Amino acid sequence: MQDEFTEANPSGDGRPTNSTLWAIVVAPLLLFVHLMAASVFGIAVSRLAPACAQLFQEWDMELPPMAIAAIGVSKLVVNYWHLFLFVLIFVDGPILFALQFLPDRHRWIRHLYHNGVILAFLWLIGFIVSAVSLPFMTIGYHLS
Repeated sequence: MQDEFTEANPSGDGRPTNSTLWAIVVAPLLLFVHLMAASVFGIAVSRLAPACAQLFQEWDMELPPMAIAAIGVSKLVVNYWHLFLFVLIFVDGPILFALQFLPDRHRWIRHLYHNGVILAFLWLIGFIVSAVSLPFMTIGYHLS
């Protein structure tokens, strides 16, 4: 007689079917990946945008709206990083844990959520980098 921890998955991929043990192992790993993506985003936002904003202020440059938005996002993240961490741990964590109990035919929802969070952080990093690089491109254009 097989219990819920040793029940074989009919899809044959070796993963236990809807196992609590599987969820206890996988959900923290996925949460760790989300926390690392958030850390890279937080470091990029807290270091890059304020340094560029100070440089632009010293040069007395008029900033494009995208750069102003990136600096605003940077200030928001720097001032409220603890709330973002709280949401990641106490909202994202339980969602990741609950998604492990979906049946195999709904596995795409798990992948969509996990990859969507990672892609959102990558998109935000790309937004910040491209927004603060716009004034530098303007400087290069005027110097040539």
